[in-house]
Amino acid sequence: SDLCEETNNRLACYNLAKQYHQRGSFEEAIQLYAKAEQISVAIKLAMENGLDNEIMSLTNQGSKQVMLKAGSYFEQKGYNEKAIIMYLRGRNFKKALNLSVRYKLYDFIKRITNEIDVNADPEDLVAVAEYFIENNQFDEAVHLLVASGNYDKALDLCVRHNVPINEETIEKILPK
Repeated sequence: SDLCEETNNRLACYNLAKQYHQRGSFEEAIQLYAKAEQISVAIKLAMENGLDNEIMSLTNQGSKQVMLKAGSYFEQKGYNEKAIIMYLRGRNFKKALNLSVRYKLYDFIKRITNEIDVNADPEDLVAVAEYFIENNQFDEAVHLLVASGNYDKALDLCVRHNVPINEETIEKILPK
């Protein structure tokens, strides 16, 4: 224990974590797995033992896949707000939006809009744009449709709903 604490030696921390794990001292094991940079092992153990707060804090250090797995975990447990946060961190905007709409968590829709960017998956951009179209927020929809490369639909929205087109949008739509 002292060796791990004093030196931050990953191997020592990992071996100690395994010992705590085998003894059933899961919280200590999770902390040591994290210190050993074994985040996915720590999160798996936290999920198996329902240590939700540990999952939320550990995912900050995890990969996109770990975040999406945590999102699925929370969704299955009915913790929709935590699931949405995990899907946002994992950049699955479509899934985050679907949950936000289904459970009427409208504050998250604004957050999704703020976090989604032009580098997101075009399918996610279109899904969020569709939500805006259904809710008569055509300016937002046009921006996302252009970012996704769906120019015809973006122009059609501009014409049908009198959405002003700025110079930046025109440059993106017109062929070079």
